[in-house]
Amino acid sequence: VPSGRGAAARPAFEPGPVIPLGKGSRGGAEVGTLVTVSVRGRSARVTAVHGPAGSAPAGVGALLVHERLERPFPRAALDEAQEYGELTPVGDRGRRDMRSQRVITIDPEGAKDHDDALAVAPEGAEATRLWVHIADVSRFVAAGGAIDREAARRGNSVYVPGRVVPMLPPRLSADLCSLRPGADRAALTVELVVGTDGSVHETRFSRTLIRSERRLTYPEVDAFLGGGRLGDDGLEADLDRLAAVARNLRERRVARGGLPAPPGPPEGRVHR
Repeated sequence: VPSGRGAAARPAFEPGPVIPLGKGSRGGAEVGTLVTVSVRGRSARVTAVHGPAGSAPAGVGALLVHERLERPFPRAALDEAQEYGELTPVGDRGRRDMRSQRVITIDPEGAKDHDDALAVAPEGAEATRLWVHIADVSRFVAAGGAIDREAARRGNSVYVPGRVVPMLPPRLSADLCSLRPGADRAALTVELVVGTDGSVHETRFSRTLIRSERRLTYPEVDAFLGGGRLGDDGLEADLDRLAAVARNLRERRVARGGLPAPPGPPEGRVHR
């Protein structure tokens, strides 16, 4: 804000005093800009410029800093993450090799990390075998190590509109633990046999090695379920089956007293 011939910082998210800023302490910020200010004794200076005060991305960035949610990873955690390389072609000893499956991920547009994936197959005439693959983060986090300590401090990843503050260093969250298409990845897998009435007949948990075949987005899947095409008959059959499983599980949950889902995209493909 203007302050006489100079400028000052006014708290954006809670009451507080106005902080005068000298000409050389503004960090290039203009009046009307959201900034982070460091105060030491009687001196203050701008340490980060987030953008115009009316900008949603700037507001989100400033709020993350204000709530102490976004901060650099410690050098020890970054160095530890860089020690890990890509999986060997055969994966870890004892892992089930499931790279021959047609595995897909479904995430929002613009997602940088893909931490869960799906595969599906018919199980007779009255059931479906479903595999839910979750990135095996534990493979890369040594108990008591620098990554483990920082992850415990953060507690979880924080998702806000347009960005994410990851719990793990980018080398892991956006790379080695991201189930990217065509990349061999370690996973924890739950295998389920789900009946047409939504009942689960079998479960099996295992450490696996998978390779995602295709990355899909929510809009792509919504468009397909609404009658569109994806240009892959096998993939389209899988999505039809997944939609049926989701519908059966939802109907069983509601019948047992669960709240019905709010109106949303189609629960099954609209055939033309």
